[in-house]
Amino acid sequence: MNTKQITVGQFTVEVVRKDIKNLRLGVYPPAGNLKMSVPLSMKEDTVRLFIMAKTAWIIKQQANPKVTLRHNTHLDLYVPHNSQLEKREQVLIAWYRQALKAKIPELIHKWQPIIGVTVRDWGVKRMKTKWGTCNINAARIWLNLELIKKPEHCLEYVVVHEMVHLLERHHNARFTAYMDQFLPHWRSHKHELNQIVLNHTDWNY
Repeated sequence: MNTKQITVGQFTVEVVRKDIKNLRLGVYPPAGNLKMSVPLSMKEDTVRLFIMAKTAWIIKQQANPKVTLRHNTHLDLYVPHNSQLEKREQVLIAWYRQALKAKIPELIHKWQPIIGVTVRDWGVKRMKTKWGTCNINAARIWLNLELIKKPEHCLEYVVVHEMVHLLERHHNARFTAYMDQFLPHWRSHKHELNQIVLNHTDWNY
């Protein structure tokens, strides 16, 4: 199996070659990304012709599942009228994930020279009782998807918190001293973050 991006007219398509017999084209929310599974032996020209033939269908599908932010206060969810609740949730979660991932690189880039560490990898996932985690050996941090719903300074606090763990593994006096040095108001951010969690008595970051 191998993957390649191709451009056909106005579309960028991720083409994955597999041991299959038929073409499969999908449009994925929230941005309407195109992914296509094609047989291993199929020529690229054939793939391109297929995509061109599906232009009207692709445009229609891309117009259906999406989320837009209105006035920075409301989210508008666009899905087919007969879509199930699970499908609507998937579209919204995909948008949340994409939006959070757009914010993280800038924060890591900002804080790496300040803290003096290098984050080799990072990711976003849903977590029940933690805002973030740090794999010290891999220099990898994970951030909770729910942070997209919180104020941006709370997200920054969690990013700094996890990056400081690359200097000190434990929540001890040394860790606290680093937090005081790098983010003097971190306690108020922590308090705010934990206060706005509803229906979770076990959250304490």
